[in-house]
Parts: sequence; structure tokens; C-alpha cells
Amino acid sequence: MKKVLLLLSALAAVTSGSYAQPCGDGVNTVKTFTPAGTSFADRLWNTATNWSPAGVPDCDDDVRIWNGIAYVTANVTVRDIRVFRQTTPVAGVGVLRIEGNYTVTCRNMV
Repeated sequence: MKKVLLLLSALAAVTSGSYAQPCGDGVNTVKTFTPAGTSFADRLWNTATNWSPAGVPDCDDDVRIWNGIAYVTANVTVRDIRVFRQTTPVAGVGVLRIEGNYTVTCRNMV
């Protein structure tokens, strides 16, 4: 059984729905969260180098969080989000944590 941990503050929201196009670069890319360090500052969503390929995801992109905490500190709109519990090759849990009164908007969240 796959377990997913999603932490939300009391004022945060995750919404699904449609949004006006175009709102990004028009290219659908899978972006994987790959933070370089373990501190809060090292794990911010809006840091371009925390993503592979590099660059903060936009509304055209599909997001994957495999291991570690991605801290959201601004409103975010992406196409899809998948947060995983990883068992191989290294055990870990992906976490999407919204810090404050922000909204994460996406078409699908799994």
C-alpha cells in the first residue's frame, strides 16, 4: 500500500480545476523536486535549482516529489502533482508542505 504524507497549515488550500491558458511556457515537462540540502532554506519550492530539470514548475508542468519536504511559500499553479513514498533504491517519503496562507492549484493530485 502506498502511503502519502501531505502537510497543510490551517489556512492553506489545495485545489483542483482548470485555469486559463496559456499561463506557462506551453511545454509540458516532468519536474522532480531534488533539494540540495536539509534546511528549510534548501528545500523551497521557488528555488530553481531544487528542480530537475532546473527551473521552478509552471502550470504546464507535472511535479514529482519522491523524498524530502518541498516547502511552498507562495501561490503555485502546476498541471499535476504526485507525492510518493519511495522504498527503493532509498527509503523516504515525499512531503508537500504549505507554509502560510497560500494556494496550490493543480488539475490532479496523487
